[in-house]
Amino acid sequence: MRKILLVFVAGWLTLQSVAADEADWLTALDQPMAKAQSSHKFSLLFFTGSDWCVWCQKFDQEALSTSEFREYAEKNLVLVKLDFPRKAAQSDAIRTANAAWKERFKITGFPTLILLDSNFRALGRQGGYAEGGANAFIAELEQWKARAVPAAQTTATGLQWLTDLPQAQAQARDENKLVLLDFTGSDWCGWCMKLDEDTFSRPEFADYASKNLVLVQLDFPHNKPQA
Repeated sequence: MRKILLVFVAGWLTLQSVAADEADWLTALDQPMAKAQSSHKFSLLFFTGSDWCVWCQKFDQEALSTSEFREYAEKNLVLVKLDFPRKAAQSDAIRTANAAWKERFKITGFPTLILLDSNFRALGRQGGYAEGGANAFIAELEQWKARAVPAAQTTATGLQWLTDLPQAQAQARDENKLVLLDFTGSDWCGWCMKLDEDTFSRPEFADYASKNLVLVQLDFPHNKPQA
């Protein structure tokens, strides 16, 4: 009886440990972006095939499941796992949501890891397995985070206009998008204001741009102060 009890307790503790590790990772249905914005953290997307992708499992074991990475993630990241299993059960809702995220970020292989800022902009992308374990990956994440420093302007439709061209080019490469440059005189150019009102401020343009473009505004005002 005592042996059975010990086996039961050991099994229960193992399940609790597994649950604790998995609890750190949100799914596409857990509103991870809302959590990232409210906590002012970055989001790490992990596109994986958990029950068949050997390189996903290897990177998970060597980096993502380590105590070093979990400690770092707790302070800096909202973790989002987007799983594409072949045998493990998965709800239709999760499968559909994951497919939408896969299409949005043009994922072509596993594992793929993408770091987003709180405004849903991609700051860095790792495609495939990378050596070095947790410490090397954390160093890479720190480099990606540094790209979030330049300011961006948010329009009424929710579009983000960057002001830093190198950052926009890096983001466009990560997201496989085009860069649109808007050279404007925001406080004096009547035709610029008309273009903004008739086109850039329209929800149709916002929907198109969010899927296809990285926007950069290069402003040459007469009276408005600039940094």
